[in-house]
Amino acid sequence: MIREFECETCFPISLTTLKGIYNCQDTDQAINLLQKCTCVQLNQSCVIPNDDLDLLWNCENFFLDYLLLVSAKIGMHAILCNVNEELGYIFQLKLNQPHHVFRTKYTWLRFDSTNQMLFLGWQGSDTVWLAMAPCQVLRVNSEDVSIRTCKGTTTMNTLHYHIVILWLAYIMRNLEHLLG
Repeated sequence: MIREFECETCFPISLTTLKGIYNCQDTDQAINLLQKCTCVQLNQSCVIPNDDLDLLWNCENFFLDYLLLVSAKIGMHAILCNVNEELGYIFQLKLNQPHHVFRTKYTWLRFDSTNQMLFLGWQGSDTVWLAMAPCQVLRVNSEDVSIRTCKGTTTMNTLHYHIVILWLAYIMRNLEHLLG
């Protein structure tokens, strides 16, 4: 499965096309884009010079309430630093706190998150969660689950928690070999 995704050819799409899909609220086309590997190409009209007066480079406060990062590959790529030596990168792994509950109030995950979420820790001030999404979510015609339809606790059940912990231990043990 991993090899199939990594060997898939990237489909180029311009940022202007993505903007058009968003402005038209074309959900079918947006979901179809999620089914294949896409490479976003910046149009010249989308690039702002770095000395533009509308840009503020020294912003100390921001008000982003929720950010969902989806990995490009199966694994932890969305939260791991892509540079070998990044001194400012801090990830606090807290695998001993499986009781944390993922709040689904404003979250649209496209699946029922009951017993599917595991709290991993913090990356900076952001909480990091591992979601065990069912395979049917990745299908083109899968049924969407609306916001706030979680039928129970989001904490991962004990069996799956132990499986994930063992998988993470295996990954970390072989991390040097995998990066090497």
